Order: sequence, then C-alpha cells, then structure tokens
Amino acid sequence: MERKANRFPTTSAPYAIAVTGGEQLYGEISAMTNGQSASAGLYFRILWYDANKTGYIGYTDMVSNAPVGNGFETRSGRATAPANARYATLQVYNHSSNTVTQNFIIDRIVVRRMKAANLIVDGSITAEKLSVVSLSAISASFGDAYFSGVARSINGKLLLDFNNGGIEVNT
Repeated sequence: MERKANRFPTTSAPYAIAVTGGEQLYGEISAMTNGQSASAGLYFRILWYDANKTGYIGYTDMVSNAPVGNGFETRSGRATAPANARYATLQVYNHSSNTVTQNFIIDRIVVRRMKAANLIVDGSITAEKLSVVSLSAISASFGDAYFSGVARSINGKLLLDFNNGGIEVNT
C-alpha cells in the first residue's frame, strides 16, 4: 500500500463478517515497510454496520497508530461489537503526523471470534483452560515440575509412583 496520500483500504459490504451485538473479536496484523521506519501510523480497524449493511454504526481500533519497522511485526487487539451491530468490515490504513514510511507490506490479517471472551493467542495453555479425557504429546519439557499420584502407561508396562518413589517396569 503506497502512501501518496492517506489510504483507507476497506473490505466492502459483500465481504462483511456477520456479528452479534456484544460479541468479542480478536484481530491480528503482521506488517512492515521496505522504506523508512516510522514511529507511528499503522491502524487496523473494525467498522460496524447494521443488519442491512448500510447503516454505519462506528468503529473500533484493534491496532491504533502503531510503529512500522523494517521487519514484520505482529500486532493484535480485541474489539466488542456494539449492541446494534450485525456486520463488520476491516480497514487498514497509514495515517499519522509521525509517519514517514511510504508503504506497508502486510503479511497476514487475522480476525477470530473469541469464545466466552477467552482465547489462547500466545501459545500458552493454563490448567484452568485444559480439560481432556486423554492427552498425548511427541515431547514435553516440564522444567522444575512437581508431581503427585501414580502415572501408568496405557499398555500397563510402566508405572511411576510419585507418592512412594516407586518405578515398575513390566516386560
């Protein structure tokens, strides 16, 4: 996106995202410039519309006046749909009195619905977010972890008794 003047690329109404009032969205954009870095200027905005996609309600900035560097940087934010919003479109633009960059290179734009206002976005999962019947992994690093109880292999050939310090191997 070249900045000869301020540009406001926006998805059009036929590509609008259906939303429900009060619904929360998570948004992410990865952008850079191949020109001069800028201390500000990147905006990633959600525009809200009514059920007919014609009544503009307002906007929410997911990313507001963020710096733009010479390497891809991912920026993110959250937005809550207004009570009367039924559709949303996306807008990315470059605007600031501090902006000296001539263009943005956008690697990706992501918008996701947030389930119950919680979303795992940084790759970390806490115990309160994990509820499974079975869990398997190729590898795991526990660091300094403390365990209690008994761990058994599914085939019954290995038993680790953390409470009594026992290991049983059945061949």
